[in-house]
Amino acid sequence: LGLRAPIGCAFVDADGAVLRVVDPLAGGRAPLCRGASAVVECRAGVLRAAGVRPGDRLRRDAIVATSGETVTGGG
Repeated sequence: LGLRAPIGCAFVDADGAVLRVVDPLAGGRAPLCRGASAVVECRAGVLRAAGVRPGDRLRRDAIVATSGETVTGGG
């Protein structure tokens, strides 16, 4: 809420399995996802371009989008 730049979000469980993808995040409301233990936030379009879908597993070290952009994990 109140972000200056559009983002996309992937909600993941404790094992890194994607439960829900919201890309781009819009509408001014915070999305919810039952069972999520973390949210991966990226610039809008990155998750969609990478083809991230529920059931996929995300690793913490990097996500490489089909556009060639690499999004590295935080600390």
